[in-house]
Amino acid sequence: MPPPTGTSDGVNARRGPQQRTRPIEDRVAALREYVLVSLTTRHDDQVGLVEVVFAARGAASPAPAPTPTPAPVLRGVGQLGNKDVDATADLAHRRVAPALLGKLLLTDVAGEVRGKDARGGGDLASPLMDRVLAFELNYKVMGVTLNKAVAGVDAAVWDCLGRALREPVWRLLARSVGADPDARDAAADAAVPVYASSLARSVAPEALGKAVADLARDHGVSAFKVKLGERMAGLRFPERADDAGAAAYADAANGELRAALAAVRAAAGHESGRGGAPARLLVGVDCNGGFAHWAHVERALRGCEREVWFVEEPVPWFRATMARPPGWSESRTGRQLPHAAGEQEFRADVWAALIRAAGVDWAQPDCGYAGGPTALLLVCRHALRHGISATPHSPTGDSFPVYAHHVIRALRCGADAAGAGARGASAAAAQVGEPRVELGCVDDGARQVALDPATGAFKPAFCDADAPGGFTVRGGAMRLSVEASARGGWGVGDASAEWTARAATRVTTVEDVRGRVFRL
Repeated sequence: MPPPTGTSDGVNARRGPQQRTRPIEDRVAALREYVLVSLTTRHDDQVGLVEVVFAARGAASPAPAPTPTPAPVLRGVGQLGNKDVDATADLAHRRVAPALLGKLLLTDVAGEVRGKDARGGGDLASPLMDRVLAFELNYKVMGVTLNKAVAGVDAAVWDCLGRALREPVWRLLARSVGADPDARDAAADAAVPVYASSLARSVAPEALGKAVADLARDHGVSAFKVKLGERMAGLRFPERADDAGAAAYADAANGELRAALAAVRAAAGHESGRGGAPARLLVGVDCNGGFAHWAHVERALRGCEREVWFVEEPVPWFRATMARPPGWSESRTGRQLPHAAGEQEFRADVWAALIRAAGVDWAQPDCGYAGGPTALLLVCRHALRHGISATPHSPTGDSFPVYAHHVIRALRCGADAAGAGARGASAAAAQVGEPRVELGCVDDGARQVALDPATGAFKPAFCDADAPGGFTVRGGAMRLSVEASARGGWGVGDASAEWTARAATRVTTVEDVRGRVFRL
């Protein structure tokens, strides 16, 4: 169903707020009686989508119909968290739908976010998560899969509200925390810088160097992330600095890192000054919990510290030793190497404690694991307030990079827009720089975001290739589809008929859950 007719503020660069036919407050007020009446999940082996339907109270049926604004039925689409999407979709129907159907109003989430943000104090859970956990015995199944289910519904609610108002979600997110989306020049602000992640651990140094050089030359990308060590190898060794096996493993990783950095340097030097290629590249390393002790991390980085932009998840994320030791790496390099972490974290209280203790320099919440775009906004905003850099984790070739773009634009509108480095952040956090969208676009055999070599365009595989949506990367920055943004919502793009036909589909309506008693 197309969004209701009305004025579009999706491309705010072309018109100011005085050109709207009705103030945003009036348009939101007209939607306050819309209640959630159905939840539909569709998924293949890789991606799960959620469609929510809100109906005006008293509407006879959720069937679509071409009606004047406001329409009797409004729809929005969001993406479930990744991995095991079949189990996540099942939990969305078993645990999330009964907690929200017939109860959640379309404007509730935006209103409750403002209350949380105004109170401060580190309450970083999304309003939907609060509702879901408070329902029946859902608190007993709290965990990452429940978060991934809530994440899809959270994204779908924002999409529905944005489409109904013909506003891109970043503007709604900004208003939800009391920021003014018109405070910045929208045309100049539409581009968000990116950093390109290599997702493979087996890529040869020469191939890695070429892939980096191609992105720098063709799309102006100047910031990258490469792998260091083996995924979760930190669990193979004891948490002791003097373990001989861990030291030998770190020495081998150090040799691989030196070769990778040398190949990137050579490729960058070859391409520097050609076309749009930047003269200097930033290169961070992602360990995915590859080391048991911080001493082994230092050993793996030996001789490369001054070339490394940041180190991500050096030790297993769930260990108490995950937080960076005070002064780590300063004695060797004269600077504190930025420590990035958080993509796996799903508990809001752990996020609040980690930020309060300054255990990281760069907070990287994942949309699925954290519980949705609302949680991304709350965690990133809280981190910035405490002088910690923040960027959503989004290397996947789906909706998550688009969600990250919207969250970053919303953060720019608020009091925290100046970034962590401007307000007494640690030197390490300041070195990270401004928030960037992460794209898994390095051509290493495992990339998920294959940018068009000529235009820099990308659209998720589940989307209709001929419909508006997706994004482009030019000059090292990501821009959303202008046409899709004008429709309101996220602007990811509509799922194709082919993908929808083969996706597993399940629907739960308010009638399905009315009067049911839920037990474990």
